[in-house]
Amino acid sequence: MRITHHLAVFLVTTLFMVSIFLLLYSATLAFSVALLRDIFDAFLGMLSRTTLADAALWLIQLRESIHPSLLFIGSLGLTMLFLYLEYIILSGRDEHLRHLPLELQADTLMREGRLRRALRLYKQIGRWDRAAEIYRQRRQYPQAARMLEHLGNESLTRAGELYEEMGRLDQARRAYAAAGQYFYQRQEWEKAAKYYLKAEDKASALACYETHLRDLRSLYPPEQLRERCQKIVQLADQLGLPLKAAAFCETAQDIPGAVQYYTQGGNFIRAAELLLAGGETDQALKVMGKITADHKQYTDSLVLMARLHFRDERYQESLKHYVEYFKRVKPSDTTLEEFFQMGLCLEKLGRLKHARDVYARVQSIRPFFMNVDERIDAIDHKTSEPDAMKAMLDQDAAAKDAGLSDDFLIRLGERYTELEEIGRGGAGIVYSARDKILDRTVALKKLPTSVTQDPARLQAFFSEAKAIAKLNHPNIVAIHDIIKADNAYFIVMEFIRGTTVERLLEVKGALSLKLSLYIARHMLQALSYANRNGVSHQDIKPANIMLSDDKIVKLTDFGIARLFHELPGHSSDIVMGTPKYISPEQLQGSPVDERCDIYSFGITFHEMLTGTLPYPLDGILHHHLVTPPVPIRSHNPSLPVELEQIVLKCLEKDRQLRYPSAAVLLEELKAATARPPN
Repeated sequence: MRITHHLAVFLVTTLFMVSIFLLLYSATLAFSVALLRDIFDAFLGMLSRTTLADAALWLIQLRESIHPSLLFIGSLGLTMLFLYLEYIILSGRDEHLRHLPLELQADTLMREGRLRRALRLYKQIGRWDRAAEIYRQRRQYPQAARMLEHLGNESLTRAGELYEEMGRLDQARRAYAAAGQYFYQRQEWEKAAKYYLKAEDKASALACYETHLRDLRSLYPPEQLRERCQKIVQLADQLGLPLKAAAFCETAQDIPGAVQYYTQGGNFIRAAELLLAGGETDQALKVMGKITADHKQYTDSLVLMARLHFRDERYQESLKHYVEYFKRVKPSDTTLEEFFQMGLCLEKLGRLKHARDVYARVQSIRPFFMNVDERIDAIDHKTSEPDAMKAMLDQDAAAKDAGLSDDFLIRLGERYTELEEIGRGGAGIVYSARDKILDRTVALKKLPTSVTQDPARLQAFFSEAKAIAKLNHPNIVAIHDIIKADNAYFIVMEFIRGTTVERLLEVKGALSLKLSLYIARHMLQALSYANRNGVSHQDIKPANIMLSDDKIVKLTDFGIARLFHELPGHSSDIVMGTPKYISPEQLQGSPVDERCDIYSFGITFHEMLTGTLPYPLDGILHHHLVTPPVPIRSHNPSLPVELEQIVLKCLEKDRQLRYPSAAVLLEELKAATARPPN
């Protein structure tokens, strides 16, 4: 009974204590729930204006600030509740993010340090640059490089660098090649070439450098142009493209390099041409000596060597190469120039019959080629008169009147041989001759007795000749010397192998616009140079304009017209030119200057463009003074209006209205032909 009593007391007491504990715990729990409700409401308000990291920090601070007695009483429960609250906050935050655009969601996650989810979103929306940045932060460099490759823009260069840093060279080359392709499509040639080189794609790099230089070549100063050409040369050399390397050596003015590469590439002809242009004849011959009979350039080399020997007056060697050439190639319209040149070699060697046969064959193919008919006539004349010197004197009445002695003929023959008449006119007969002392071909023109027998005119001749002899211009026939014996004078001049514009007009009629402009520009260059040196021509006409076999324009009889064609009874300042081309002031006996050449040039230019004169031949002198010229477009409407205006201004009767000088006219002509047609 006693035990039962004690047991009952114990149970009642225990129940009482448990009741008190439960009462206290319930109160604490009720307080905790109310507190948590307030915290939860506060967090929900914060979610829209703070980051998840800030909210978590605030939660921890709050939990630590709760009174320890409460934590002691319900630490386990409170901790569980706080953890639950954190889960609710995170879930609420994610719910909030789901309403934002994906890129903004990813940006927010990245700021909060939730990189895995941010990375997934960036890859999902194709923001490979952001994905690459996350991989780099996590030191996952291969993945970062792959993301940069996905971008397909300039980031490809960074991808290549990352692969290179990791030692993944194959992948680096792949990325660099893609970068090169990207810049190539954007026409950024130098950048494309740079990355093609990093990708070890030298062929593509070379193509980019070539394109860049072709498009922008004119913008570079010479030094920078050479530097860029050298890059191309190096690449071409590495790729085994010697001809391409040679071409860009030429562009860079590296002639020794060009010769080396042309020789290496088998273009011996071009290598020899460059050497010849630099005056290195012996080296050019050595290069051409490497061309074997089975080489594709062998026939071309025969022509080049033949021309070279002919230029240096080694006619026998020249003939040998021409004969070898025509063993392989039949004479035709396309090889007529070479065939004609072979005839010249034969003529120079004194083999006149063979030369005539060659000229006759040329004439049968093209009747008016060069001056072949004149050469045939000259050979016929020479063979009928063995003594060329005697023929010259017999045909020149003035020479007979001068009473040339046999002693003079002997002295002339001691220095000049192979005399041959090449032209005649109002100024006398002109001969070609061989200067034995200087070993060159020259032209001899004898002064008329009207000059040599008049001391005043002879003195004027010497003064004029001195001024002309000082002229040194590629478009002016040079005076070498003046020979005097007894009472006779010969002007020794540069010999030009070719034809005159007068002859071209006789054969062709109007010249092409291109050829007319070519001749006109070079005429004006010569006149401008002479004017600057105080010399005017005063007898411009097609007969005094030569076009050499090398297509060089030459003005001859510079300033000599005043000596040969003075009007009787007038001073030496008043010059009589050729009637068809004479200026109004010359006709009127007025003092002349370079503007009379402008007028004569205008008539000559008109004739080249139209094949006819601007005035009728009947009463031509009167027309020069009063008749307006016929415009060139009346004959040929396709000619540019600008050229018509230039010709008309040249032909103004009042010289004050013409161009003041050849230099001004030349600039106007250049400007007019540079402008596109209307």
